[in-house]
Amino acid sequence: MSAIPGTSRTVALSRQRGSGGSYVGRLVAERLGLRFVDREMLRHACEYLRPAPNEEPAPKGSWLARLGQAFAHGGLDAGYVPPTSDDVYEGELFEIERKLLFEIASDHSAVVVGRGAAQALRGRPGVVTVFVHAPEAWRIARVRDVYKLDARAAERMVRDSDRARAKFVNALADVQWTDVRGYDLAIDTSATGFDAAADLIARALESRETARASAPLHYRWADGPIEDLTDEIRRTYLTGKRVTVARFELKRGGMVPRHAHANEQVSCVLTGALKFRFDDQDVVVGPAELVQIPGGLPHEVEVLEDTVVIDVFSPVRQDWIDKTDTYFAKQREAHPSTRSG
Repeated sequence: MSAIPGTSRTVALSRQRGSGGSYVGRLVAERLGLRFVDREMLRHACEYLRPAPNEEPAPKGSWLARLGQAFAHGGLDAGYVPPTSDDVYEGELFEIERKLLFEIASDHSAVVVGRGAAQALRGRPGVVTVFVHAPEAWRIARVRDVYKLDARAAERMVRDSDRARAKFVNALADVQWTDVRGYDLAIDTSATGFDAAADLIARALESRETARASAPLHYRWADGPIEDLTDEIRRTYLTGKRVTVARFELKRGGMVPRHAHANEQVSCVLTGALKFRFDDQDVVVGPAELVQIPGGLPHEVEVLEDTVVIDVFSPVRQDWIDKTDTYFAKQREAHPSTRSG
């Protein structure tokens, strides 16, 4: 989890067909400088990320980094396109989609529209859930105009979409999709207009950030995704404004390859034992012992026993957040049997 909830920020937006929710979501993303991810993008990303028959499952790590590859030809930066059908899929694609949603909320700042994101991410720190709605007659009129449909076809599109989305959300979270009590904010765009709706959402997100800035925060390691860096090394981490705290689980025989970083590091071994190798000395660190590593000092780590260690870095590990830390990838290239995932 590369950002402490509260430093990353996510708008999870659910909307009725014809309410303009996708358009409002894009306005919010543009005004706040956030990523914009809608249902269409998630669907195509899931298809892209699903392994082909007889293909080895893709390595864990940054799903969103690979999501970017899926949209390398303009998906994320394309202009507004009205949403198409309400496709429903399950099984493997659904599981990939859940991984994407949780990584987006934990690691990045984004506006996510549709696919039950508001229900799946509700209650997570840093997430504001929004329901965009409007009276049926108003939505049908807008759908007629946007999709160039006759009145009967527009009515059928709106009502079929309402039924499909209600069924999907109920199956996902056992809640009523249109119950506004299940959201942080509900907006009737027929009353506010699209620009004002985007302003309300932006203000709600900023107000929540301001309130949290002066309050103590409580987290669980389980709040974010786990990264399997190699077969022997697993990582999860939290990043605040000035510090990154990581929890590593390492199996005996594992190796953290030689590297250096500008961040000062303090490592506290909870269980097991690690050998830190520096240019002029080795330091073995056991339970209830710590090692402090100045920024810029090259080192590698040998795992002597199955180990759990807490690492603290200052300033934050921006390379982890940006997925630009390359030393594990270089190790996998040099030793193909040591793979991520």
